[in-house]
Amino acid sequence: MENQKTLQDGAYRPTSLYFIGNGNPTGNDPSQNAQHALAQNLLFLCRNRERSARELAEETGIPLFYIEEELKRQCEGVDGEYSLLRRTEWGRYIADILIADKEEYETANRIYSQYASSFCGVLAAAVAARQGEMQSFWRHNMQGDMDQSLLLWALLPDVIGSFIGQTGRELKSAFGDVKPVDRPYTTVAVRGLAEPAFLYGGDSISAHDVCGYSDIMVRNLYGRRLKAHFHCDHDLAGDPLLQMVIRSVEGLPVQTLFEQERKIARQAIEQGYLRERDGVLEPAILVMGDGISVYIEFQSLLDGLEEETGALTRALAGELGKYMRRVMPIHLRKEYFYYNACIAAHEFFDEVVEECIRRGILNPPRDPLGPEGVLMVLCV
Repeated sequence: MENQKTLQDGAYRPTSLYFIGNGNPTGNDPSQNAQHALAQNLLFLCRNRERSARELAEETGIPLFYIEEELKRQCEGVDGEYSLLRRTEWGRYIADILIADKEEYETANRIYSQYASSFCGVLAAAVAARQGEMQSFWRHNMQGDMDQSLLLWALLPDVIGSFIGQTGRELKSAFGDVKPVDRPYTTVAVRGLAEPAFLYGGDSISAHDVCGYSDIMVRNLYGRRLKAHFHCDHDLAGDPLLQMVIRSVEGLPVQTLFEQERKIARQAIEQGYLRERDGVLEPAILVMGDGISVYIEFQSLLDGLEEETGALTRALAGELGKYMRRVMPIHLRKEYFYYNACIAAHEFFDEVVEECIRRGILNPPRDPLGPEGVLMVLCV
């Protein structure tokens, strides 16, 4: 038909969604089945009100059969429990995830941005006040050097995550009438947002019985100034570079290595994991022995920061909560904790990093694949 609307012509304007996740995506991420145009357009059309399959077919110009097939697929999700769409008791469809447009996303992030400088001021004061504790902690670092900036790079995911989580809990005052959801993984989407290359994220991996250690955990940070060393699906036990780091924790003379091992060591140096001093390989990254107890001590180095940032998170949650109640679909208000973490705070980590560098409490990485933000914990 001449006037039929399609995803390609000008009568219907197609859209694209950028998905943002929170938690462990393994087996829990329904967005992996929605990377094509039809799925994303149907999701956006259903973002805040129920639509019938016939309405969606008329709106997009796609035959009803294909619309129904795609709707069924998005309602099933991946794990059978968490999906992008839900089918109502009236046989209509509505989004089961938060979907914001770019303007809404930018407004929410500006609210967070207003508090970045104040947060960094509290953080800088806490670091200055706890110099002694932070320096004494280096007795656990198996590379031996004291580098406060390297330690703070590794602490940032915990510190910033705590601030964002604290803000999310303060939002209860704005959403006290709903119970927030809790699931292994949550995804949201933003319409028309190109993937921001500068934003920070972090992934952790673990393994058992590697190089004489019962348990090993490694995590890394990546974003504007850092490239990812690995992602959460990476095989730690099968990575020769990380195994070389583990072998080097007490110093590994280069002359004791076979030629193939020397090649691996050179690659580990290039990747920012190792360094060589006086013919001996040692970790360039932060490596903690003595297992989980030391990791807990590490996380507690800036304990009490929540109390010091309490006034900030209450003010932030008050302002953000008013905006969220205005823009969030009523049927998804139980997702308010994830609106805060995934949409509103999406650029906050990057802003904090840049402000900390300006204040001189973080050193800018010399290399995007440097040791900053990489942490290894070893359990005997």
